[in-house]
Amino acid sequence: MNPIRREVLNGLFVLVISTLLSAAIAAFEIKFNLQVWALIVMAAAIAVSGYVIFEFVLSAEDRELRFMASTENREKEWLKRVGTPALLDVGVEGGSFEPI
Repeated sequence: MNPIRREVLNGLFVLVISTLLSAAIAAFEIKFNLQVWALIVMAAAIAVSGYVIFEFVLSAEDRELRFMASTENREKEWLKRVGTPALLDVGVEGGSFEPI
């Protein structure tokens, strides 16, 4: 992901959390209302879990790229040791199997 896009999303997350904290402080100063506090806590939990999932998905992409590179390296090492394997040419009908 583009680093600028990632920073914009991080800034949006900070904005959402700060807005929720501001609403929590304002709700506490006016009157204690359990329903409002419950909604604020749930919104904060949703925001935090969304951010955690966002970070996990980005790290999964990096892990996948590293896995693909390591798999390619293992394949190259195997081909160096074993050599190019024989390939089969399968006909259209599937009846003839001829090595290339």
